Amino acid sequence: MSLIKSNHAVSGLINLVRENAGQINIAALGPLTNIALACRMDPSFGKNIKSLYAMGGTKHGKGNHTVSAEFNFAADPEAAYIVLKEMSCHVSLITWELCEDHSMEWDFFYEYVGKNSLKSRFMKKISGAVKDFEDGGPFITCDPFVVSVIVEPEIVLNTQTVHAAVELQGVHTRGQLVVDWRGILGQPKNVVLIDKLDIEAFKRLMLKSVN
Repeated sequence: MSLIKSNHAVSGLINLVRENAGQINIAALGPLTNIALACRMDPSFGKNIKSLYAMGGTKHGKGNHTVSAEFNFAADPEAAYIVLKEMSCHVSLITWELCEDHSMEWDFFYEYVGKNSLKSRFMKKISGAVKDFEDGGPFITCDPFVVSVIVEPEIVLNTQTVHAAVELQGVHTRGQLVVDWRGILGQPKNVVLIDKLDIEAFKRLMLKSVN
């Protein structure tokens, strides 16, 4: 049986959400292109999702791709702008700064990919490039945080609810997440920034996932 679908991913998303309105949590691990397209193709899309958790943005403008932008938002700033502006469901962000603030020891990484299990061996095969950064600092992960806070919300220790948008025009700031910390814009709060996680609980969840 082929796992390849004949319809486009955006159409698949729209149909899935329509059939399961209010029940789906989306974990967005890359640029938000398909989510933004779904919003534009189906105006009810953003209302029918239970929640959206995304890895993206830099709450303090400390970029990992450009001077001030994180990779996923910088890859498609218009999509990130649309999602933050038009999604009416709960939207939470795992920012690049959170990933840096929750770095881990390399011993944990080697334990994670060193278990005698099919899942652990698979993770080792697809994580080869990660080891290239070992000499440059601690082990930093991103996407697993997104999935983990959906699966086990209790690992979230602190959040901030703010109004945030994405810069589209700046020469040095295109793709930057712009957080209205002081409420100057007078706009409704539309994003939950996850600020702190229980890193030990996260580690336990990660190790459990490859058993």
